[in-house]
Parts: sequence; structure tokens; C-alpha cells
Amino acid sequence: LTCAPHTSLHAIGLVTDQDVGLGDTVADLRAAYPGVTVTPGEQGLIETTFSVDGSLGGLLTGDTDGDTVTVLSAGPYCG
Repeated sequence: LTCAPHTSLHAIGLVTDQDVGLGDTVADLRAAYPGVTVTPGEQGLIETTFSVDGSLGGLLTGDTDGDTVTVLSAGPYCG
């Protein structure tokens, strides 16, 4: 993740190397990372997640192109 100027529309200025940040759409995510895996959640139980090459991931409001990124995480999974 890199820090971007607060003049961008990203919620707090943090974006990925492909300029994807909080509030961007699933369509934006898919365009930036064609190999992204989106895993649908189950309403009330598990949130929709995404993963890129096992090193970038996060949470989404849903799995349609209009849904948005709500959480970004980076680095190896240690759980």
C-alpha cells in the first residue's frame, strides 16, 4: 500500500499499487487486478472478501460490480 494525497476520493488516502482504495467499486478492483478472486459472503454471517495473489485482500460490501471496497489488507496471511 502507498500513501496518496488527500485530494483523491479515497476515504483516508491509502491506495494499492494499482490505485484501488476504500470506497472504490468491485468493477474498479477487477479492472486493476484481472486475477482477483471475489468470494461471496453470507448475509449476516460472513462478509464478501477478495484476494489478489495471496498478498492483497480485503472486504467488500458485496460481489457485484457496483459494490465497494470497505477494508484493505496486505502481506502474508498468518492465521
